Amino acid sequence: MAILCIGDSLTYGRVGYSYIDRLKTNQPVINAGKNGDTLHRMTQRLRRILDGCAAETIDTCVVGIGTNDLLLPYLCTLSPLWAMQFAPRCRRMQCITDDKEFAFAYEQMLEYLKRRQLHVILIGIPYLQLEHFPHDKICRYNQIIRSLAHQHGCSFVDLYGMQLHLAPSPCSFSWQHRNLPRMLDSTGMTLFPPIKAHLERTRRLELSVDGVHYNRRSAAALAAAVDLLLDESSCFGSSCGYGFRT
Repeated sequence: MAILCIGDSLTYGRVGYSYIDRLKTNQPVINAGKNGDTLHRMTQRLRRILDGCAAETIDTCVVGIGTNDLLLPYLCTLSPLWAMQFAPRCRRMQCITDDKEFAFAYEQMLEYLKRRQLHVILIGIPYLQLEHFPHDKICRYNQIIRSLAHQHGCSFVDLYGMQLHLAPSPCSFSWQHRNLPRMLDSTGMTLFPPIKAHLERTRRLELSVDGVHYNRRSAAALAAAVDLLLDESSCFGSSCGYGFRT
């Protein structure tokens, strides 16, 4: 039996560090992260992946999604140039910025997973170290995910709260008014992974390498939380817990 980890670039781990590389589970782990993914697009991929698998192949699904539904619209507000580049992407990726629409779409995804009778672990949206980012929106979306986890008997990792425990007053970061530094970040970390450690050191960001993607500290803490839930579900056959759970 395998564990399916699905989500966006935070799961994939080419930009920044992935928690998947730090998991200690003995089960096979499938990294189904995809850069830039949103809730809507990921749900479509999830269905294709699971519908194409034998029922007994995967018994656990770890979902980390929702960040780009908030991040891409935020980038549109930075300058007219950013808006010109990211507004079409927001439409193409079908970002969900309305709380009720997000809750409905997220629950639809969960209901599909529960019909598959999988153990489900939901990872909340992380703390984004970006200047003037609407953290109230992150908190509302995380509350939606937490509530749905409770309703559907899923585990929940309060990543935002966990990161604030690691760094109670995180600093902020900005790509300024141009997309080029962000592109250089992504390209550099993808083609030359050792540069991640350099960026982490020089920028002195407590939780991320670029304001968004996990640094080693966040990735390690998230992996430990997921490992704990995997161990508990294995020992007790339970899909709920406490602390990093509902």
